Amino acid sequence: MRGIMPHRILIVDDEESIRYSFSEFLTQEGYVVDVAESFEQAKNFLEENTYDALFLDILLGQDSGIDILKASKELNPNCPVIMITGSPGIDTAAESVRLSAFDYLTKPLVQNEIIRHAQRAVQYKNALDENERYQKRLRAIFEGVQEGILVFNSDLEIIDANYSAMQLLNVDSDILGKKIDELTKESGSEIIWQLKDLLQSRVEGEFYKIDFESSPNNKLQLGININPIQSYSKEGNDLVLVMRDESQPFTKIEV
Repeated sequence: MRGIMPHRILIVDDEESIRYSFSEFLTQEGYVVDVAESFEQAKNFLEENTYDALFLDILLGQDSGIDILKASKELNPNCPVIMITGSPGIDTAAESVRLSAFDYLTKPLVQNEIIRHAQRAVQYKNALDENERYQKRLRAIFEGVQEGILVFNSDLEIIDANYSAMQLLNVDSDILGKKIDELTKESGSEIIWQLKDLLQSRVEGEFYKIDFESSPNNKLQLGININPIQSYSKEGNDLVLVMRDESQPFTKIEV
């Protein structure tokens, strides 16, 4: 399990004394440490391992630390990168910020500062990983339920839709990014017209059952509920619309 494994840190610097110092300090703290002195070595490590933090010198002889920062963001996007520099130039600092470097360390390096930065970076990486796992769990639930779910922004533009919703509306993922007005013009579907009326009247919190004629000899009854997604900003709230084919039996999920 990941929780009992030591955290892994990569040090990239062309000065042997710095690589040695970092390795000693961080190994004593219980981290697994790899060291590299060039772009090629660093890239090989990044391709073979997942790191919880990366300490990276901006200047690496003939190589540029910025190139390694770019490679790290592609290969291990959640890994926080701490840039090491003697005196950061404005252009280099701006490029590092643009590429989302986590922090800076300025030479000469102090042991306590190195350890503190490592701890902060690892905590940040843990938070990113946990959030990613949480988002994947939510997505699995979102796509797995039999109810159709549509998410609208305050302009009634569809920003998310699950598979069940697309099946019920007989549409595909092209609906994402479109406003409900556009869909009514494109499809002429009675269901979409009814949804538009409910959304524009902002009927929230109530449960509705609406009958539709899905084909000449087939009627469909949808249960529909609309609720706001509360936002801490002052901008308008998103809306989530849940619809269910009432002809389908409820599925009880045992927890």
